Amino acid sequence: MIPDGIMHLSAFPQSRLSHGLSHVLAQFEETLANIETVIAHANLRCASAPLAPGELATRFYIRDAAHVARIRATLGPRLDAAQAIYLQADIGRADLLLEIEGIAFHTRSDTP
Repeated sequence: MIPDGIMHLSAFPQSRLSHGLSHVLAQFEETLANIETVIAHANLRCASAPLAPGELATRFYIRDAAHVARIRATLGPRLDAAQAIYLQADIGRADLLLEIEGIAFHTRSDTP
């Protein structure tokens, strides 16, 4: 079982997509799917109530600042936009347009 504490993850898309707005949104969707998969697997081993992606405080590293508004508008119910920070940054791999880092504090549901 995973003890009480902190979940920290860094996620990025696996595919190599070309640059442009439609491609950054595709990378964004793929990255969110990766985060949801990691959280689902963590929830299987967790003694607490399930963690939801919307509980993550997120930091978005985005190569092109022009993409920030569209990504922010696309967050919807999957991540909490109020807990998101957006940074324009060079990302390690040239083919990536974004990376998402998230952290959540989660306690066991059976703890008084």
